Amino acid sequence: GDNKTKMSKSFKEKSGGQDQERKLKKRRGEFYSIQTSLIVAALKKMLPIGLNMCTPGDQELISLAKTRYLMKDTDEEVKDHIRQNLHLREKSEDPAVRWQLNLYKDIVMRTEGPPDPERVVDRIQRISA
Repeated sequence: GDNKTKMSKSFKEKSGGQDQERKLKKRRGEFYSIQTSLIVAALKKMLPIGLNMCTPGDQELISLAKTRYLMKDTDEEVKDHIRQNLHLREKSEDPAVRWQLNLYKDIVMRTEGPPDPERVVDRIQRISA
């Protein structure tokens, strides 16, 4: 009977130790602070709004500008790069993007008239900075 008591004691000690280890492990949600969670939530809410302010061509230029900023270019160098690539706003072979460009073109015509290239460059540079 003495042998069974030793086995049950050692089993209890092991299982008790495992419970303590589990309590010390963090759950996935506990890795992030409240501030980080709020920042992520705000970005998720604001991103669609920001993307709706731009045509698909603008989004491509924003991506190019962000790449230039990652290469440590100055604001003026980025603006020059955007100016050189403004023609990309209108060009797309993808039919899914073509209909969007046509739709945006109609909306822009109603609201502003013809777009000023320098205003477009400034707006894209500000968004991507």
